[in-house]
Amino acid sequence: MLPEHNPAIEPTPETPNGQPSDQFASTRRGAKDHRLFFLGISIVVGLCVYFASKGNFQDITHLYEGIAILILAFFPSLMWAYRGDNSFPLFEAFLLTNVNTYAIPLLTGHQSLYLYSDDVISRTGIVVIAYQISCILVYNLTKVGPSRSDFWVQEIISEEYSRFLSYGMIASTAYAFITTFYGELFFSYLPRESEGITRASFFGLGIICTFITCRRWGLGQIKPFEQVTFLI
Repeated sequence: MLPEHNPAIEPTPETPNGQPSDQFASTRRGAKDHRLFFLGISIVVGLCVYFASKGNFQDITHLYEGIAILILAFFPSLMWAYRGDNSFPLFEAFLLTNVNTYAIPLLTGHQSLYLYSDDVISRTGIVVIAYQISCILVYNLTKVGPSRSDFWVQEIISEEYSRFLSYGMIASTAYAFITTFYGELFFSYLPRESEGITRASFFGLGIICTFITCRRWGLGQIKPFEQVTFLI
């Protein structure tokens, strides 16, 4: 009696040098990327369901706009995961920041929104959606090949000064904590109009410091203490 065919126990196709074949590696990469894609879909659906049931908004239009902004912010990252691109998802990560910058404040009824009428908030939501759609269209219609000049691989900040990057992440985290729990007290000492500028400055600083620190960690250039600080 012949044994049944079981693909799960078949040997991995290999090249003469003992490495997995390109076809097999591509298949495994595709399967992994699709799992990441479906995980992202699950996160987006979960967030939409949560904010639809628990969100704090004055006008139902704000819910629809907030959900649209949320989906559009995740869309490039989901497509990157689905395609399994080897390129660094810089644009995708940039647009993903729209979740905490625009979608969550709108869906949770951030205290700053009480300064404006529902009509103004609704029109602003439409502008943000148009901005996101424009970014996605321009990014996908612009075809630029990878550059191989030294400019793109040289360090922006030398190793001598990069050890101070952890302080930038600490400052960004501290700002997020203070403005979340003590926002009114914090901005009582500053002009209310400065909130947008300070938020963009601190979060931008945090993103840059995080990216460079991750690169240094990958190159094995940061000490154990810096690793602990980064994780915290």
